[in-house]
Amino acid sequence: MELLDRYLPAETTLSQHQETIESTPAKVWDTLGEANLGASPVLRILFSLRGIPVTGKLGDFERIGFKVLHENPPRDLVLGLIGRFWRVRGGLVDFEPSDFATFDQPGYAKAVWGFAITGAGGAPSTVVTETRVRCTDPDSERRFRRYWALVGPFSSMTRREMLRVLRRAAEQR
Repeated sequence: MELLDRYLPAETTLSQHQETIESTPAKVWDTLGEANLGASPVLRILFSLRGIPVTGKLGDFERIGFKVLHENPPRDLVLGLIGRFWRVRGGLVDFEPSDFATFDQPGYAKAVWGFAITGAGGAPSTVVTETRVRCTDPDSERRFRRYWALVGPFSSMTRREMLRVLRRAAEQR
């Protein structure tokens, strides 16, 4: 996802997942904002562990600190988050989206979460989601790597399940 390079370089990629959906990009885009991700028992459990509201709609992520960095309906969405993810509450920083790329205060990590929807206008569409994280200093990098060793597999499971929920919802529209 080259679009994420604007915010964090490619070498920070932590996970990428994709799903083919028998629906148009426009319907997939609409479903992305409306799908009840909390309808999945797996996601409900994983969301509750991170304090994400049970409805689990994409807009809920903005309420917990994610900011929209880029939005190009019905093709691209990039969310950003800054914090100390290795802490219980995440040590999140409130920031202006325009300041994300230049934020470099030591002791933090920056994350981008992108969605790209491709297709020729008809079905099928492909949705790719990619997550990247870059730490602002070596100590934060060490802390994050320890945290990610524990949390990374669950984060990947969350992304895969979210794509499955999105596929089911978009195909039912």
